[in-house]
Amino acid sequence: MKWSKEMLNLLGISLDKMPNIVNPWDVVGELCSKAAEKCGLKAGTPIVAGAGDAIVSFIGSGLVEPGILIDLAGTASILACCVEDYRPDIKNKTLLFPKSVDPNYWYPHAYIGGGGLYPVL
Repeated sequence: MKWSKEMLNLLGISLDKMPNIVNPWDVVGELCSKAAEKCGLKAGTPIVAGAGDAIVSFIGSGLVEPGILIDLAGTASILACCVEDYRPDIKNKTLLFPKSVDPNYWYPHAYIGGGGLYPVL
């Protein structure tokens, strides 16, 4: 849960150019008066980092412990489970979400971009 100095060096990117890594529940700012007026909210409303739609849908669908598998079928198709430790899949290159929302679990998953799309005629 930190930037790899080795990877940044290989890519020629300075660590000070990278954003802070925060928890999804961390308050990262507040709504300015101009934006508050546009969306009908109170100025100073806290802004929370949040999390991506896929991982939040995993948790909302009950993928909260090992032994459960979820099939997320939408514009993108995802088959995922959760594990208690970091298990990179070197052979098949399965994607692995870090334990950002629930620090106890990692979420390996297979992803098919556009798997749920169909052509519009």
